[in-house]
Amino acid sequence: PGAEDSADESRDHFAELGLRTFINAAGTYTALSGSLMRDEVTSAIRYVARHYVKLDDIQDHVGERIAARLGCEAATVTAGAASALMLGIAWVLCGTDRDKVEQLPDLTGMKQEVILQKAHHVGYVHAVRNCGVKIVYVETREELVAAIGPQTAMLLFINASNFSGQVRDEEFVDIGKRHGIPCFNDCAADVPPVENLWKYTQMGFDLVTFSGGKGLRGPQSAGLLLGRKDLIEAARLHAPPGDNTVGRGMKMNKEEILGMLVALEHFLDRDHEADWQMWETQVQHISESVRSVPGVDGDSRARDRQPRTVTAYTLGPGAGEDQTSGGATSPHRWASVDRDGRWRQRDRYHDVDDEPGRGTDRCATPDTDSPRRGDEILMSVASPTFMDFQPEWSGKGATDAEYEGSRIPQEFLQS
Repeated sequence: PGAEDSADESRDHFAELGLRTFINAAGTYTALSGSLMRDEVTSAIRYVARHYVKLDDIQDHVGERIAARLGCEAATVTAGAASALMLGIAWVLCGTDRDKVEQLPDLTGMKQEVILQKAHHVGYVHAVRNCGVKIVYVETREELVAAIGPQTAMLLFINASNFSGQVRDEEFVDIGKRHGIPCFNDCAADVPPVENLWKYTQMGFDLVTFSGGKGLRGPQSAGLLLGRKDLIEAARLHAPPGDNTVGRGMKMNKEEILGMLVALEHFLDRDHEADWQMWETQVQHISESVRSVPGVDGDSRARDRQPRTVTAYTLGPGAGEDQTSGGATSPHRWASVDRDGRWRQRDRYHDVDDEPGRGTDRCATPDTDSPRRGDEILMSVASPTFMDFQPEWSGKGATDAEYEGSRIPQEFLQS
């Protein structure tokens, strides 16, 4: 490569654009730009960006390498987990019939239903509906079995909701096998633990997807689709570089494909026990630090995927005081930052699952209409993974959680 290919590391692109970065302790949310790619991944991306290669060829070879590492029949890199959902259902509907591939989302002559438990409904299900299918919702095992019929194309399972629905993963797969219906498990954000990468294909799910830009720390625009060889090959018919397909807009270039492979290899080769110990140390430090704020109590706990900090807030003397500026705040007026990063004013606490004062991993700052420097930092450090909220006052509201209480001291932010 010539001199023109050398990166200018001294150029501050964000400053030129008027953007500011933040400390992300909320999680690998898409709106917060997912996770940060490791140096090995960005190095691979820089390497492949300087060369031409046929997209089908690199997909074939990378897919074979991924499948070998994960012990599944086949794999392909997709434009994220939502893309994998759409490509997966497209295969179920069309098989390898190229006329049907070009016909989607017109389902004339094809099966038209996907069965999903009500407790598993999430916004990402729209990726399946983009192919024109109807979602049939069920709650019990009996309803699931009764819903299976001639129009059933696929059984869809959202792994994060495994313990919310009445039909758990193994039973779900068993029902699909008994009726000859393909089962798809959306595990987008379910790494770590590392064993999830092969657990669900070995359990019997026909297709499984993972996001590339979350725990794997690959490109956020990438994902993995794993499963049966015939299904993966058929799903590829709908993906670029082919044209006249529903997946044409889900383009994966060589940079994402190789970057995803390197991210996966690096993740698999890590000392996962050491990572867990590091996370435990971090959340313990957070818990100890937040306890220095009046009215706040923090506790670190183990979790199935990673350690977490559970923080309780009680309204009382000092709880409504702005620790960074010394100003008093209204006990009932808050401006929250949702997962999409948008600020909006609140006038009361909101509940989750009808439990007063419980919150998810969203956060807020007191009495602000727009972010200030301290507020923006608080947005990122106030909710490491999940927070339980237990204020003395709470009110019914939408399922948007609130951060309540004092600001985090500056010494904690700096640490």
